[in-house]
Amino acid sequence: MMQTQQPYSDEELRDKALNFLQENRPKDLRRLRAQGQLDQELSERVEACQRYAKNLEQSGVQPMEAWNRAVRQYLLESESD
Repeated sequence: MMQTQQPYSDEELRDKALNFLQENRPKDLRRLRAQGQLDQELSERVEACQRYAKNLEQSGVQPMEAWNRAVRQYLLESESD
C-alpha cells in the first residue's frame, strides 16, 4: 500500500497544538512555559499525531481522513467521528 505525503508540515501541526493550548488550556500552557517544557510537549503531540495518522493509513483509512482523525485526537483533544 502506498503512503501519501503528509498533508500538514511539522510547523503547521505544532501551530495547531499551540493554538489549542492557547484557546482551551491556558493554565497548562503557562505551566509548560514556566517549566521550560512547551517545546517538548508540542514535539510529543506532533510525533504522536504523525504516528497515528500513518498507522490509520496503513490499516486502510483514506489519507486525508487519517490525518484529520489524528489531528483531532492528538492536537485538538477531541473525539474522532
